[in-house]
Amino acid sequence: MGIPKLKTVLNAKNTALLVLLAAIIIFFSIAARVAGLGTFFSVSNTKTILNSMVIVAFLTIGAGCLIISGNLDLSAGYVGTLCGVMVAYFSSNVGMPWALSLICAVIAGMVFGLFNAFLVNELNLQAFIATLATGYIAEGISYILFMNSSGLAALSGILLSARMHSGTIQGIKFSNFSGVTAAILGGISFGGGSGGMGGAFMGLLIINSFNNGMSIMQIPSYYQSIASGLLLILALTLDFFASARERRIKET
Repeated sequence: MGIPKLKTVLNAKNTALLVLLAAIIIFFSIAARVAGLGTFFSVSNTKTILNSMVIVAFLTIGAGCLIISGNLDLSAGYVGTLCGVMVAYFSSNVGMPWALSLICAVIAGMVFGLFNAFLVNELNLQAFIATLATGYIAEGISYILFMNSSGLAALSGILLSARMHSGTIQGIKFSNFSGVTAAILGGISFGGGSGGMGGAFMGLLIINSFNNGMSIMQIPSYYQSIASGLLLILALTLDFFASARERRIKET
């Protein structure tokens, strides 16, 4: 009795995601055409949206799996930044083949994952605090690599390096939260135990379509940040009510 009802809730979630995606497409298609700012619903812009999903998709899959298990990794964006810097540093400054640099970077990311698992599973630290701490460690290492690479260029090289890694790190860190938002918006319960990658992909598609639409409408970046925050609040609110409904169904 409870299982069919639970399936009904899950189907309702997927239907709601499709309706939300359709609403975003219709709204930005009309708004962009009325404002004369380009075409939102087109083959070329669809390719742009899908291409922009690639980086966040990896973060969404990783975040989704962890959230389903009842954990949360806040270090993913920082570790991703460090691994990207490592590939560039090893291949450009050390002369290491690109493929080997890539392998070393992936191994480094896995080492951070093992360290996170040790802190959470063996030392019983809260995943939120433990992964945030390792994230700061990864960020610090990426800064050190940048400084070492640019040190010989004196003040101008340091300023240029600061400008470069500031832009890169900010982008990856916000991508990390986009991955979490996509997972939750896609129906993965923040408390763990339910959800799937199909819904997370839908959530990711919604977020990237939303961000792309705001860019086409030339909405200022600070308003885009506010909208992204509101979208995260919406995702958490929907998760709260969906989880509460599932608990009621299981109790009946």
